[in-house]
Amino acid sequence: MGTTAVTTLEQFLTLPDDGCRHELDEGALLVSPPSSTNHGGLTAQIVYLLRVALKDHKEFRVMSESGFVLDEDPYTVRAPDASVCRRDRARKRKDSPYLSGSPEIAVEILSPSDTASRMRKKLRQYLNTGAVYVWMVDGENREVEVHEAGERPLILTGKDTLTAPKLLPELAIPVAEIFADVET
Repeated sequence: MGTTAVTTLEQFLTLPDDGCRHELDEGALLVSPPSSTNHGGLTAQIVYLLRVALKDHKEFRVMSESGFVLDEDPYTVRAPDASVCRRDRARKRKDSPYLSGSPEIAVEILSPSDTASRMRKKLRQYLNTGAVYVWMVDGENREVEVHEAGERPLILTGKDTLTAPKLLPELAIPVAEIFADVET
């Protein structure tokens, strides 16, 4: 993953579409290669399961790889693999195509290039800017690590059910369904 200094949101918005994923981490440009087949499949499956689970909850919007401005000094722009955001706050900023603050649920799928320190930092950034939950999905181990501000993380496996009681008390996604189409 490459890193280059970018100081403004305007500079970030003028980056060419090179097929890579771009994020800003406290003013530093992060560039990642396109997702692997398993990563893309997991993202699609999670978005599908969330859409099905939230079909009667019109107050929420499910998104994939949408940008969120988490901080402005210096700029931090993150694009979780999947996210759930309240529609009443899911409005774009006037100065960019991104939303302000963190989604209510941010879902990050671990990639081989991710480091533990980078993922912990990203996790803190989401929780410190309004996320109620951050789900770290580990396709290799078929686990979902659930984080809430001020709580100990939970590690869920195929026999468990993913829930979000503080946000959507009736949400229940069997973890096994998330990994149903993952190749080993």
